[in-house]
Amino acid sequence: MEVYFSIGSNLGDRRLNILQALGMLDEALGTPYKRLSAIEESESWGFDGPAFLDCAVCYELPEGGGSNGTMVPSPDPIALLA
Repeated sequence: MEVYFSIGSNLGDRRLNILQALGMLDEALGTPYKRLSAIEESESWGFDGPAFLDCAVCYELPEGGGSNGTMVPSPDPIALLA
């Protein structure tokens, strides 16, 4: 099953924040990401704040389970986010 996440940061070292988030997702899901979009800058929207760096990432997860003691992915999106 393919799962996509949108990741963004507008504080501190934005690029490093994204790279650390990717590492944390890799660890939690028990697999490295399959695809990563370009990391693009966008202005904050709906509030005054610094510009964001944003990207999208795709993981290929096995149906019904992770490995090595990692979280167990589920086809249910709410369970996956938990």
